[in-house]
Amino acid sequence: MNPKILSYPRFNFSAWTGRGVKVAVIDSGIDPQHPKISRVQSGIEFAVNGRGKVIRGIGTVLVDRAGHGTACAGIIHRIAPAAELHSVCVFDESLCADGRVLLEALRWAIECRMDVVNLSLGTTDSSFKDELQTVCQEALEAQMVLIAAAHNDGLESFPAVLPEVIGVRGGEVQGLHGYYYRRQELIECIGRGGPQRVCWAGRREIMREGSSFAAPHIAGLVALVRQA
Repeated sequence: MNPKILSYPRFNFSAWTGRGVKVAVIDSGIDPQHPKISRVQSGIEFAVNGRGKVIRGIGTVLVDRAGHGTACAGIIHRIAPAAELHSVCVFDESLCADGRVLLEALRWAIECRMDVVNLSLGTTDSSFKDELQTVCQEALEAQMVLIAAAHNDGLESFPAVLPEVIGVRGGEVQGLHGYYYRRQELIECIGRGGPQRVCWAGRREIMREGSSFAAPHIAGLVALVRQA
């Protein structure tokens, strides 16, 4: 028997801008002064204090401690220029974060009714899986779309491999709206992860590569779909 080939209408990404879509970038923060990133809608920071308690700083918490979050925000903004960017800082200068901080950041995103959340981060510590999956399930029930970067070395990494999350691996992908979708794979999407020029803290641009920068390509496309 010959296989049935199904044809699907092509989505015209260029017809949309992401207007009205709230995108949280959980990362090292966003540099609001970068010339290629327009206004950052809000900023919040989560950290663990000396007594081991997760605390939050609200208000004008608009700073990037490492540059990584600004790179992700710049990619999203290039694809979905009218989407609202919300900076959620969880990393320190060395791009390290306590797992409890990530959980609180996700709860904040649910509380604030974000539409899309970019997570260019992950952990290989499986002891963290169950609690993280519970929060990701809550996000899914709140109609949030979570996009997470896969481990660059192919290791099982959370939250990217969770069924509630769109996992993204970097690859050689061309075009502003280019991507690959892999049905029934743990890591569903391949985004542009090869060497590319990205925004960075200090109003700079540098060359970077990896899954961290593939994930926001997918997050930007999801913002366009959410608007549509």
